[in-house]
Amino acid sequence: MTNAAQKAFASDTITLFNGTKQGHMGKYMFSSPLYANDPVRGAEKFADLFNRCARYYIPHDEQNLITQVLPKLAPYNTVIDFGCGTRESVETKAIPLLKATHAANYCAVDINRDYLNDITHTIQSAAPDINHKTLCTDFSNANLKSALNAPSNDNALAIMLGGTAMNLTCKPHEGFPKDDFIALIENCLNALPQNSDMVITYDSCTNADKIYHSYYTKRQAAFATNLMHRIKRDLTPYGTFDPAAWRYTPQIIPHDDCLIVAQNLTATKDMTFCIGDQQIHAIAGLPLTFGSSIKPSAELIKNILETRGITTTRIARTAEQTVTWHEIKQPSF
Repeated sequence: MTNAAQKAFASDTITLFNGTKQGHMGKYMFSSPLYANDPVRGAEKFADLFNRCARYYIPHDEQNLITQVLPKLAPYNTVIDFGCGTRESVETKAIPLLKATHAANYCAVDINRDYLNDITHTIQSAAPDINHKTLCTDFSNANLKSALNAPSNDNALAIMLGGTAMNLTCKPHEGFPKDDFIALIENCLNALPQNSDMVITYDSCTNADKIYHSYYTKRQAAFATNLMHRIKRDLTPYGTFDPAAWRYTPQIIPHDDCLIVAQNLTATKDMTFCIGDQQIHAIAGLPLTFGSSIKPSAELIKNILETRGITTTRIARTAEQTVTWHEIKQPSF
């Protein structure tokens, strides 16, 4: 971790503990071990959740939806995958899309280097004729366009699958963060070749019980609480900080146009510790919202995009009325 990244992680962690920010720790969740028996294994915990948690319906439903849409897709020269995720995700979603669109090039963008290393072997094996490259970066960064360096005249399709577009920094009780959503989408669209298309998928389920039971699982808890082990390893808080003394306590917050899952971690005992020169008091029973998963209606997303001149060209949903495929056209910025 670079000095700048270390400082950003420390700053974001402090604001999590003191409550001045909420839902902003997602970029730190997909961690990797640095030594044998290192408990910091966020990326591994998420892969386990993705592959083995039957109650977490989103991956299965999304795969079915992609299969439904594939025959209707136009050909593209390049597919750019924002937040490609695990090897299994690429195998079940990106590779079928590459084959259906007859793409010659694939660019995988993710914040986790281990994921990118894994999918390099996957692409070489499953689609050896496709030219591929990887880019390890946060695609919300302002320098995305220069980092991506896409040819201006390429025929490209960008994809942001797995509900990634809805894992936004927000205070769940305040509702859908329209400005942050638009900023993310426009940042990605601006980095693409001219006249590109983009697809986002997201969960638009309105069944609060179904959503709650998909999040309140042992595998979700293992993924969530692993953040505290990363804080212990990388920020070395001194005092009574205990990474094992946290429970995962998700909460569903209803709004008129969406449901928001407040991804909370709650201390099981009082703790006092310092990160750098900042003293922190963690209070037993007080939830800290490290992430937010937003479940919007397709109509809400369509209307928000239209305010910025972004046209929706296709909307499809699963038979279960959960995951939504939302296809948009890049405007002239």
